[in-house]
Amino acid sequence: MAKFDVTKDLMNDYSEWQFVDVTWLKVGSWMRDVLDVAAQIEGHRQRSINRFSNDRARKAGDEIDLE
Repeated sequence: MAKFDVTKDLMNDYSEWQFVDVTWLKVGSWMRDVLDVAAQIEGHRQRSINRFSNDRARKAGDEIDLE
């Protein structure tokens, strides 16, 4: 069992959840599953940031007038 506090900053170009506090934690065999989920979330977060950055670069490139 665990209790995590998280926050999300909506003011950035992209927002992401941040862990801000762990107020209770009892380690057990379930921790492996939590770590697997955390790794999946981090992978998704990184792909999302990369996609966002690539989309912004493409949009900026589309707006360049080469003539």
